[in-house]
Amino acid sequence: MLHADKRPCSTCPYRRDTAPGIWDASEYERLPDWDEGSTTIQVGLFLCHNSAFKEPDVLCRGWLSVASESIAVRLAMADGKIDPDEVYAEVDVPLYDSGQEACDAGLAGVEDPDISARKAIDRLTKKRAKALFSRRTSG
Repeated sequence: MLHADKRPCSTCPYRRDTAPGIWDASEYERLPDWDEGSTTIQVGLFLCHNSAFKEPDVLCRGWLSVASESIAVRLAMADGKIDPDEVYAEVDVPLYDSGQEACDAGLAGVEDPDISARKAIDRLTKKRAKALFSRRTSG
């Protein structure tokens, strides 16, 4: 069974307090596809962008909270891949109401990320490089 952290990570595109422009435009543009009522039906699971640094993989808490009524989440609950109690757990940070809203907010900073976005990008880049190096030297 997959799990999500109790709160969305600090760079989660679904968090209202995440600086816009941290992720590539293509990452933001796929968020509306997970919304309930989207014409694109997603049935996979949305992992945390930081899942590459965690063992085992972790679901995106922001996505799980915002897309809780999506077909993907409902199917995963029915298949026993996600605990329903975890889907409806309260989060203590403000989230966008939809993937479309998160997409629009994130895209607003892609062309010219502010200083907080650039710092987050730098932290993520270093974290990724460290994880890749660790995998190469441990295998």
